[in-house]
Parts: sequence; structure tokens; C-alpha cells
Amino acid sequence: MAQGQYDQAAALLDGWKGPADWQAYARFNLGVALLRSGKTAQGEQQLDAVGQLAGDSEELLALRDKANLALGYILLQNKDAARAGIIWNAYACKDRFPIRRCSLSVGGLRTG
Repeated sequence: MAQGQYDQAAALLDGWKGPADWQAYARFNLGVALLRSGKTAQGEQQLDAVGQLAGDSEELLALRDKANLALGYILLQNKDAARAGIIWNAYACKDRFPIRRCSLSVGGLRTG
């Protein structure tokens, strides 16, 4: 992805078979690669799946928040403020890492 070859990155990540501990990261990166290659619906689907993964480790919580925050921004850029607000309210704004940025963004949706 660092070389801008998003289609190739998505193809590699889609078929990636690695340790279970790294699956969530692969899926997050797949979502990003798909979005950057113009496959918005598929990218959103991958980020949404990462954002809903079960688990309570700090690492997974941070990755889920990152996925939900990214998904919300993508939706907002695509003029879907209603869905962005739902994502941010339901997941990313729950007493964790990005709360300031998320709260400001959701506040902007409410007043904008």
C-alpha cells in the first residue's frame, strides 16, 4: 500500500492466511486498500466488520475504534452524515482512545 498499489494489496490481503492474532489487522488493511482502490462498498464492509469484532483486549479495542472512526469519516466524506453519526455514537464514542475527536465530529454532525 505504501507504493500506492491498492488493488494488489487488496488481492494479497483478501487471501492472507496468517496467525489468528493478526487477522483483524489484515482485515483492517484490506478495508483501507479497497477504499483507496475505489471499491467503497467493499472497503466500508471490511471496516464495519473490524469495528464489530468481539473481544476486550486494549489492542483490539483500539483497532475497533480506529476502524469505526475511519468508517465514520469515509461515510461523512461520502455525504452520509446520518450513518457516520450512528457508527460514531454506537461504537467509537464509548469511553476509549478517540473520544475527543469522535465527540467533536459527532457534535459537528448535530450542529452542522
